[in-house]
Amino acid sequence: MENAISYAGLDVHKVEIVVALYRPGATDPIEWRVGTDDRSVKRLARRLLEESGGRVECVYEAGPTGFVLQRQLGACGVRCEVAAPSLVPVKPGEQVRTDRRDARKLGRYLRSGELTMVRAPSEAEEAARELCRHRTRVSQQLTESRQRMGQLLLRRGRIYRRKRWTKAHRDWLRAVTFEHVYDDEVFTDHLQELEWLESRLGEIERKVEALADSETYRERVGWMRCFRGFDRINAVTILTELHGIERFATARGLMAFLGLTPKEDSSGPRRRRGSITHAGNEHVRWLLVQSAWNQRHRVRVSEQLRRRRQEQPPEVIALADRAMKRLHDRYVHLIWTRSLAPQKAVVAIARESVGFLWALLVH
Repeated sequence: MENAISYAGLDVHKVEIVVALYRPGATDPIEWRVGTDDRSVKRLARRLLEESGGRVECVYEAGPTGFVLQRQLGACGVRCEVAAPSLVPVKPGEQVRTDRRDARKLGRYLRSGELTMVRAPSEAEEAARELCRHRTRVSQQLTESRQRMGQLLLRRGRIYRRKRWTKAHRDWLRAVTFEHVYDDEVFTDHLQELEWLESRLGEIERKVEALADSETYRERVGWMRCFRGFDRINAVTILTELHGIERFATARGLMAFLGLTPKEDSSGPRRRRGSITHAGNEHVRWLLVQSAWNQRHRVRVSEQLRRRRQEQPPEVIALADRAMKRLHDRYVHLIWTRSLAPQKAVVAIARESVGFLWALLVH
């Protein structure tokens, strides 16, 4: 029976957990505080079961503490959910926020069913996601390092007028000298940092490609590579970030999760739509937008794409061809008929590409 269930809201921090437990039929919760070490969490689980006198459910907001607490409580026989913090109801008139109030609020909302839960990844899925995110961070550091080096050279009047980051460009960089010894020392440090980051990025990308070739991801990565704009690394990155795309009942739900649907402020006869919401997973959104730029080019199967499609199911290739034609035609329509800016058109293309990916990975 539902009345026999107790509900607990947990406000989780680095060293402390604030607990508010609502027994069946009670209006005021039982409150206490515990630590976050393993022994304290086991003691918390025992007390939750004792105080509830039966079945108990608890919840805390997703945050920097991750999903460790959920796994620890689950191992102790306590059902624990993780709520999406951006979707927790907020009362505009509330101007006071404390850990105690947050815990009580989570407990009440859990009891009334007003929380939206996130799908917690397994430890293997979380580890794979961390590897892909680490590759992205190192890639960003490499880009920033190249920019800093270019700014130094520009300030000192050293300008390379051909294509950069080729072998000839690197030979030119190693031959650059300055009049002042301090400039030489700083530039040498920049060059060493750049070479180290390039080496590190290469090592990490080999690990990511090995992950893409593993039994867990090989088949779906192969399917995604049939689409224009997706290769091994960005395909496996998207899969590790979504970790369970089947939980989205519709393609529109996945679009909303990725923040690619437009904002809306409508009332009565007035209809007003704005830019995309930018909610949800910004990393996947960025990858999809970058891939969508490929749809500017005319519809054709390049030699590289043809090699990627070898030994893939015919129905997957047919879906990829349909997506390529549809997305390119849509881009042309938005640019030439609607006179939309290329950046906005590409975001719209990224949103539509989500529908094809959802159809591919779910069905």
